[in-house]
Amino acid sequence: MPNTKFETPERVVHALLGSKARRFAPAMAMAVAITASSGGCQGTSEDAPRTFVIPFTPMFGTEVVRCGATFGPAGTSGAEFEVKDFLAFVHSVELVRASGEVVPLALVEDQEWQGGGVALLDFNDATGDCSGDPETNTQIVGTAPDHADYVSIRFGVGLPAALNHLDAVTAKAPFNKPSTWWSWKDGYKFFQLSTATAAHESFFVHIGATACEGSLDQGFSCAGEHEIAIELEDFVPGQDGVRINLANLLAGVDMNAPVDFASGDFVAGCMSFDPDPECDPIFTKFGRHFMSDETGPAQRVFEVDVGAAPDETPDAVDPTPQPGSDEFERDPALDSANVSQRDLARSHAPDSILQIGDRTHRRGPGSQCMGCHQDKGPGRGLFKVAGTIWQPDRTTPYGGATVKLLPIAAPPCQADDARDHCQGQAPGYYREEDVVATLVTDPNGNYYSTELGPEADPPFWPVVEPDPADLDLAAKVMGHPAASGSCNMCHGSIKLELASGD
Repeated sequence: MPNTKFETPERVVHALLGSKARRFAPAMAMAVAITASSGGCQGTSEDAPRTFVIPFTPMFGTEVVRCGATFGPAGTSGAEFEVKDFLAFVHSVELVRASGEVVPLALVEDQEWQGGGVALLDFNDATGDCSGDPETNTQIVGTAPDHADYVSIRFGVGLPAALNHLDAVTAKAPFNKPSTWWSWKDGYKFFQLSTATAAHESFFVHIGATACEGSLDQGFSCAGEHEIAIELEDFVPGQDGVRINLANLLAGVDMNAPVDFASGDFVAGCMSFDPDPECDPIFTKFGRHFMSDETGPAQRVFEVDVGAAPDETPDAVDPTPQPGSDEFERDPALDSANVSQRDLARSHAPDSILQIGDRTHRRGPGSQCMGCHQDKGPGRGLFKVAGTIWQPDRTTPYGGATVKLLPIAAPPCQADDARDHCQGQAPGYYREEDVVATLVTDPNGNYYSTELGPEADPPFWPVVEPDPADLDLAAKVMGHPAASGSCNMCHGSIKLELASGD
């Protein structure tokens, strides 16, 4: 469909054509018969709201895409790939009737996967090469009048501009999921597929807004908002689902091509940074162009999955306020000093469970500490910085590491760095006098502090050093400044592990 902004229901007109009229003829005839027999009654059972469950299923050919399996051949080079991470935001869901009337599907607020008119789909179950937590969400749930003549579904992929620049560290669900957020300025990853191929440890399809400028006080604007509007015709809610066709998404893309640094590229695939020659061939599969409002070709990623809707009614939502919710009441006694110590394991160990109502908050590689250690959470102390360091095996937390924070104006030395103190020094060198904060990881691999001064406010450059006794491990220097003190907001699904010294 053309690349357009989302229209209000009053401005949308839809015509029923061709095979859809034949498919819906029995249902439409029944609706007419019911209306005729009701005489002067005011309203029908169609006016009553119904809860619709709409499953989303990623597919490659006839196979359901999942973690821990290999798929292909994909793209122009016939690449074989494994999924490492796969999430997507969906919003502005609408059902269209045969008359052209547009009916919003009101997404159920469940304090986990849906909120603010947005749903987060998460296909990452932490098996195989997928990291993060094992909880998944493969459906959206919403309510709408139970009309018998719905003929299509519309939805946006990503987030409305007004929701794209929240503070994900303290936001309520579903805006607090680690790895979905780039920064306040750049916002969220609308559609996040990370894969591994023979040529690349990571090949990215990360769709989001591009070239954003502004501030938290004044707001942000982006040169490329990259709204994605999808319409699937011949869709029956309550019967059908949505299929995400990865074979179509990757068609025409060389997943094994070397990164072309000369063209402005710096990663394999597309991370929505301009310029990146790999982005437009991917964006066109979503029905739009990269960094352009020019009308794109018909989208090829989303398809009707006929008969895929489940029969069961979704479980009732637990109303207990969750971290980030405005209704969460924090005990003021929790606002005390709390700093990680090398030999004292006071933090939650990986895979430990925090239960709030019937919700499970898992302290593991897919969580971020500051989601609970905030003014709308149950954690002791209001953390200013927190994260987790792992052994090179990426499964064992590393205790005894030192984490140093350098200010944005004094980054570690880079290759060909012209600063005087970098001459003759290896990349990663820094001056001790530039360090504004030093933390250590506890036996659970976690570092955290409530006691940092304003000079350590993000953005900053983190450096992670192993225990001096571990001669086989090397320091880890981040290649760009951290946008937030919640390091696991980005490194929840992409673990931050120390490097082998060899």
